[in-house]
Amino acid sequence: MPESVRLCRGEKIIAWLSVTAKLARRPNGLSVSQVMFCGIVEGLMKKETESLRELLPDDHNLAQLDQIAVKGKNTIRARIALGVELFIPPREQRQLYPALNQLAEDYYRRFAPWLNSYSLSGSSRVSLMRKDFLKKLANKMANLNYEASYDTHLFYDDTGQGKIFNASPWQARFYGCGVNREDSLSSVVASIPVCDEQGNPYFDTLLEMVLQWCNVVKPAFGTAGFCFSCSGPPSARYTWPLLQRHPGLDHMDDISFLVATTYVEDKKRKYITNRIKGVNWLTVLGDALVEELGGLDRCREALEPECHVQPYDGGIVIMAGPMPQLGDTYQGIVPQRYRKVAAFTRPIRFEDYDGELIDVDEPLDSREATLQWIRRFDD
Repeated sequence: MPESVRLCRGEKIIAWLSVTAKLARRPNGLSVSQVMFCGIVEGLMKKETESLRELLPDDHNLAQLDQIAVKGKNTIRARIALGVELFIPPREQRQLYPALNQLAEDYYRRFAPWLNSYSLSGSSRVSLMRKDFLKKLANKMANLNYEASYDTHLFYDDTGQGKIFNASPWQARFYGCGVNREDSLSSVVASIPVCDEQGNPYFDTLLEMVLQWCNVVKPAFGTAGFCFSCSGPPSARYTWPLLQRHPGLDHMDDISFLVATTYVEDKKRKYITNRIKGVNWLTVLGDALVEELGGLDRCREALEPECHVQPYDGGIVIMAGPMPQLGDTYQGIVPQRYRKVAAFTRPIRFEDYDGELIDVDEPLDSREATLQWIRRFDD
């Protein structure tokens, strides 16, 4: 029997968390925890300087989301988390790599107590994190090979064997294209738990971090909000039931998107860099895409006051409400602010998938599942 828990009191916010322990069996024999969550946010946006926590007077039950596990055969394959996924336009490596390194340092400084493993750019070795990590990061940067790609990974390993065996919300990857793919997008994917150890949501932290990182790397586009944090490469084979049910959950798979937006023309590899993957609680658009949509004033006219448009030096962050929402299609609930952002940004959304962003098992079709998922907020 599902148990409903009231998260917030007052007239501004009404949110309900519903959890069921029923397991669903997939065709390949793997089990997935079935969880229901629906959120309804009422009231107008507060002024942009107001802390989100002031809108959540009794939000400690959100911490239950951190207990949700999507199970594989022997491991926890995914957990619900808060995440950010940024795609960075083509840029000269000597400008891009120091910026990515700055983000890696910032992630460490924010969350060092919960990180214990890392791999640095140019090395396949995974090392245990010690107090001299920032020194090692600086030394690597001083001797970096700018011809090669940049790839630095920080994470929590619960096995001590240099890999994420069970999915952890504490992980971040910073990827920059080398000279052989210098016309391609680079990417940043990072996640954190929904709440801290006291049960306070990390919504403020995520918003502040996204704005700061956008000012540093000037992304072409990106998203942030509820997502899955996975063990190994993201795979919808494990998360598809929840992705279908809760449209506010993002499938953050930057590598599959980079592959999908690569094509060959006249025997040369080409890259699509000006079409977005989708929307979430926070949707990031660089200046070029803002201009394509009609400019900053047009964005504000189309989206406010239901959503908030926050400019930064290089683009905007669209905030679809004071807190992220999961929604629940079983209850007929799709976040209306997310719908509004999706409708406005639809002209710049990438849809020409030959491969699969959402990989599912037969008899389901991966391309159809991909298109269904990226159109989940469409009317």
